[in-house]
Amino acid sequence: MGRLKFFRINSCTFSVSGRHIKGAPSGTGDIVVELGPNGKYIEIEVKSESGKQSKKQRENQKEVESLGGVYILARSIIDVENRLKPLMFNEDR
Repeated sequence: MGRLKFFRINSCTFSVSGRHIKGAPSGTGDIVVELGPNGKYIEIEVKSESGKQSKKQRENQKEVESLGGVYILARSIIDVENRLKPLMFNEDR
């Protein structure tokens, strides 16, 4: 659609050729979305039907929302569609 950019986020530490690399901070959503052209920041945390957010994930959600971003706790693709559709057609939100 040319209006969304999706990025898969890794919040872990891993090693490459003996070098330790830290990904995003703990609690960061699994997917980051940029909604153009206004650059609306969106984080998506993917959980199973019974999955629960960690304390750090809840803290991150509050931070994202307090800064005007959108946080989606997604248990299905329907959750994501329901939150993204209004944003795509009313970019002032």
